[in-house]
Amino acid sequence: MPFADGQFDAITCIYLFHELPPDVRRSVVGEIRRLLKPGGMLVFVDSLQPGDEPDYDAMLDYFPVAFHEPYYAGYLREDLDRLWSPGFTPAERMPAYFSKVLSYRREL
Repeated sequence: MPFADGQFDAITCIYLFHELPPDVRRSVVGEIRRLLKPGGMLVFVDSLQPGDEPDYDAMLDYFPVAFHEPYYAGYLREDLDRLWSPGFTPAERMPAYFSKVLSYRREL
């Protein structure tokens, strides 16, 4: 992206990661890491993953089949905290129906 390193205090990422192949997810994480100031906040919103709300797990498995979401099954297996590290510390976590809202603080 055409911005300087550490240019932003906050970045949002909304319903993107389940649409991306794994290698592109990692590239996006690297770019967000580059753009976010140390101490800055990332707000991440995307689909629930298995175990977040166990009553919905069967529906999560059905979703990529029913709606032709080719990268969704890979997203379901993605360990988001591991994906965002190093460089980010998990902060808040909140389910929101079939979605979840996560925030991460960019490490100093």
